[in-house]
Amino acid sequence: MKVRVLSDLHLESNLPDAIPHADADLVVLAGDIHNHAEGLRWAAETFDPAVPVIYVPGNHEYYDGEFGALETAMRDAAQALNNVHYLNNDVYVDPGQRFRVLGTTLWADFSLFGNDEASLAGS
Repeated sequence: MKVRVLSDLHLESNLPDAIPHADADLVVLAGDIHNHAEGLRWAAETFDPAVPVIYVPGNHEYYDGEFGALETAMRDAAQALNNVHYLNNDVYVDPGQRFRVLGTTLWADFSLFGNDEASLAGS
């Protein structure tokens, strides 16, 4: 199985000269692709519709917005796209049951124990 993994494209700042289209069975976009839901739409336009695209958000997807509203907007945008699957604390199961992909942003709450310095030291 061939997997193409891309991350940190930051399309809100610049467009890449080219995204190589290697023969892949799965594309994984692993965060910081574009602000808000724009990266999902870009993925649907850029990659072969027959190839599933897994989209896991990074911190830049949430810039300049309210987390809950942006999370809802990104989930809604992905549901309107056939080949782009938005994963944040979620799983994608290949229709042929060949593989599963777990996706999460892995946010860290360094104040979890009430002492920021101790939490950072233990992370």
